[in-house]
Parts: sequence; structure tokens; C-alpha cells
Amino acid sequence: MTNIKDIAKKAGVSTAAVSIALHGGSGRKRVSSERAEQIRRIASSLNYRPNSAARMMTSNKTRQIGVLLRNAPDIPMRNPANFETILGIGEVLSGAGYLQVLVPLSRIENEISRSNRVFSERLLDGIIVMDVHSSRLYAFVRRNFRHSIFLDTNCWNKFSCLRRDERKSGALAAEALKRSGYKKIIYVGPGRGQSPHYSVLERFEGVNEVLGTADGVAFETEEVNGAEYLENLKLHLSRETGIICYDTLIARTVHSHLSQSGLVPPRDYGLACCDDSHETYLTFPMLSRVDFNRYEMGKLAAEMIVGSMESKKRPPSRLFDVSWIPGGTIKSKG
Repeated sequence: MTNIKDIAKKAGVSTAAVSIALHGGSGRKRVSSERAEQIRRIASSLNYRPNSAARMMTSNKTRQIGVLLRNAPDIPMRNPANFETILGIGEVLSGAGYLQVLVPLSRIENEISRSNRVFSERLLDGIIVMDVHSSRLYAFVRRNFRHSIFLDTNCWNKFSCLRRDERKSGALAAEALKRSGYKKIIYVGPGRGQSPHYSVLERFEGVNEVLGTADGVAFETEEVNGAEYLENLKLHLSRETGIICYDTLIARTVHSHLSQSGLVPPRDYGLACCDDSHETYLTFPMLSRVDFNRYEMGKLAAEMIVGSMESKKRPPSRLFDVSWIPGGTIKSKG
């Protein structure tokens, strides 16, 4: 197996020069770009494969970034749309020379308490935390990782956080239905108790800011609780009624249930959604909704953590902007 000494001998340089040309190294002497290119060509001709363990010992870096996700036993298929975000993260990390490592945690408290290899053996240069976790987990990450990004989580600080502008998404959906002239607008979403994902609170607040004191519009809410809310919607539906759904799953469920009774938007009611996904774009493109490009948000999160490691500075927190997709499930203005 070819090693650095073999490359150095053929190139007529020191092993240190080969190491710098192939792996880099801050604070060390430089190798000219011409000589570095020559060394890389020789390494390729000899089918050299770098030893990642040796490289880690030399640079004190693993070139691995973790993506921490919830994977609870009772909901093993939790939020499959997260895969769109993971793909975006992976594209940027790969382009920057990093390996993405998925870190699924089931029982958060137990995983932190016992010796988890990912945490105890320092296998990661940094970590991106996604989804809802305990405040203890957030504190643990901040304490144990110099470079971390909290992506679409309930953790929000001045630095190192990225989340969608959920309040704006709720407001955009509400403004669209109000502008279309619906006299009654019903917001359908999950309960807002017991520390839900921040989007549950923010989307409702955005809707409420627009409709809570709106003149000429009756604003109601319907909490998702089994099939009961679907029957309630059907009983109070009219052509002057607009429905705003918290996410695409609820929107699909409402659309399917009401369609079974011959009720379709925008003829019989208006239907809007605060959420979006690539699957929705492919299978329900006519849904009037607020866009959510998780792929691009994942890319932005990866750019933030790579920038943090290269600059040694924590990036300022950011809100991921959204826009309205008119679709075809609400009536035209007027």
C-alpha cells in the first residue's frame, strides 16, 4: 500500500511537504501551488489513499459534521420532510470537504447520560441540531461542541440558530384569504400546549395578528383531535369560508375528507396552508400555500457551520424567509 514516504521519494521532496500538499495544515510552512499539484499527480498515479485516522492525528480534525435528529421508538418515521433538509446540508458539506454523519437519538436524556461514542470520542468537528429536543440537550451541545448550529429547533439565541420565519408564514396565509374576500376563516392546527415545536405557536400568532382584529371577518380555530374536527369543519362550511391549515398533512386530510362529500376548493370553500414540501410540489401543486424550501435551508445551515469553523466565529442567527404560492384552492380576489 502506497504511503507518504513513497510519494516523497518519487517527488524528491520531504514527507512534510507531501503532507502539506495533500492535507494542508494551518501554521505550517507552505508548498508552492506548482509543487503541490505535482505531488497530487504523483499520489494519484500511485493510487494513494489517505489514512483518515492518521490525518486526524496530524490536523486534530475529523472533517465530520454531525446532524442530530429525533428518532423516538413511538414515532420512528418522524417528519420525513427532514430528508429534504439533510440533502441540502450534505451538498454543501461534501463540497467543502466534510462528511455528514447522521446522529439519531431516541431517548434524549438516556443518550446524554451514558457514554455515546459520537460524544465521548470526539468524532465530530461540529454538529447541526434539528427538530424538537429537551433544553438539557441544547445545553449539552453548546457545552461540548465549539461549532454547532441549531436548525429549525426551539432553541433561539443571538448566534448559531437558523429557523423558518413561521410568524410570517401564518400571516401570509391569513392575508391571502382575507384579500380573497372570505367572511369566515378557520385556522386548523395542533394544540399549543406542552412545549410544542415553535412553529405551532408562531404560525398561529401570525394568523391571529392578521385576523384577530380584522373587520368583516369571523375568525375561528379548530384543534386537530382525531376525526372530530373534520366533522366540525363540514358542518360549518360555506362558499364564504376559508380554511388555513398548519401543515401539509392537515391540508391533505381536510381536502380528502371534504372531497368525499363532494366539497372541493375553491368552488365550495377556500383552502390555504402555512407549510410546503417537495412532495407537495409534485403531488398537490394546486394547493395555495406558503413556500418552505427545506433543501435551501439545509444548505444555508451547512454554510453557517462551515463558515464558523473557518472563521472561528459564531455566525449570527437568521430567519429563513418565505413567500406566498397562489396555487388554485382559494378564490380569486373579489
